[in-house]
Amino acid sequence: YEGTTYCVKTATAATLLGLGGVYGDCGDGRYASDEIALENINQSMLVYPNPASDMVHIDLSEINGNNAVLSIVDITGAVTYSNVIDVNQINSGILTINTAKFQAGVYFVNCTTELGVISSKLIID
Repeated sequence: YEGTTYCVKTATAATLLGLGGVYGDCGDGRYASDEIALENINQSMLVYPNPASDMVHIDLSEINGNNAVLSIVDITGAVTYSNVIDVNQINSGILTINTAKFQAGVYFVNCTTELGVISSKLIID
């Protein structure tokens, strides 16, 4: 995500500027008075093993903020797992999810924070 520009509502400004965000043009003619463009926000999420069978580990140690919504959706958009998590309360920043009852296929792990959504593809075999 480094070098990516994020456009968010001004209410999120203080948090994002504290993470290295800068004011700028959001690309649609609006400027910082109603949105903030962010650059160089480093957030990542590691999903392993991938492919997975019985369980998957999701490393959220690089996620900024406190609360996040973690969801796993299949390729049709059906939500297979969804949970609000306190990122700071996860042991070592790694969340383990039992996937033994998931059907084999392709899924997307989405982590939604006040900064936006981080997604990673997951294969269940």
